[in-house]
Amino acid sequence: MYPVSSLSTFGSKSKFTNGLIAITILSLPLSSAVVSADSAFSEKAIAVIKSCDSSEVMGFATLKERASSEGVKKIDVYMQVDGLSFGNHAVHIHETASCMPCGSAGGHFDPGNFGMTNPDANHPFHSGDLINIESDGAKGLMTTETNRVTLSDGPLSLFDDDGSAFIVHDLEDSYCPDGEAAGCAGGSRAACGIITKVNTIDDLELVVSRKDKRKDAVELADAELEKDVFIFLSPKYPQDQISKVTYYLNGNEYETETYPPYDFAGTKSSDKAKKFKTKDELVDGTHTVAAEIELSSGQSTFVSSSFTVDNEKDRFANGRENNPNN
Repeated sequence: MYPVSSLSTFGSKSKFTNGLIAITILSLPLSSAVVSADSAFSEKAIAVIKSCDSSEVMGFATLKERASSEGVKKIDVYMQVDGLSFGNHAVHIHETASCMPCGSAGGHFDPGNFGMTNPDANHPFHSGDLINIESDGAKGLMTTETNRVTLSDGPLSLFDDDGSAFIVHDLEDSYCPDGEAAGCAGGSRAACGIITKVNTIDDLELVVSRKDKRKDAVELADAELEKDVFIFLSPKYPQDQISKVTYYLNGNEYETETYPPYDFAGTKSSDKAKKFKTKDELVDGTHTVAAEIELSSGQSTFVSSSFTVDNEKDRFANGRENNPNN
């Protein structure tokens, strides 16, 4: 599903099945590859997307700033939102870091002397205008990039005096081909998420093991999983410097851990990790686990990894595919 995680630039993929790790080299065009080294990104930010009606968490977004070969700052934007109706929904960055109520986010982010924040006017030429998010009726995904805004300081920074927020709309953004018209930029507001800058810490990553004692773990990013696994935060970063980890599965809050070793599915009293049953909890396909990490220093950061689940091949391998007794 999506390039949220630290995939290799060369597309190396770890296949994590039956306790064996096989490395398959995929040929990906550079334009679609995801840079693996977090050091390539100078700034990062996240937003937890909540319903405008109920304030229920619907998903999250990540933003990563990098410089182009010409030094132009670009932002890679990834968003996942569950619970949207089938079809396209407008997404914009709005001018104020407020979601209570969603209308308090103001108009579209468009700084400068000639800025025009009216959502339906001068659209889609606002600095905060983005593409639609596409929903299958259950899950909405969007991956894009923009050079109209920055996370770092400057005249286009999303972190000006009053910050900024994502708004997801009920309707599709038509990009107003006939000029200003009521609702042409997406109409009423469905969800909102305040954009928050996070610290980048290289040693914080998500890993997965087949053993409840967390041995022989590999990176979760781009792993292929089946059956029962154990997902946790890599112990490379001093765990006594972490105060809380909140995990999200496909954008939905899943587990909160306030003591090490910060297991995704929780920890047994024996200090062994609880198993995450991919067969019971996920359909075959691509999924994302994200972790919002609060440090003892009061700072916070965010890591996420995408992986695939393939339990179907296990049925074929055991000759059970057409057996009605299974």
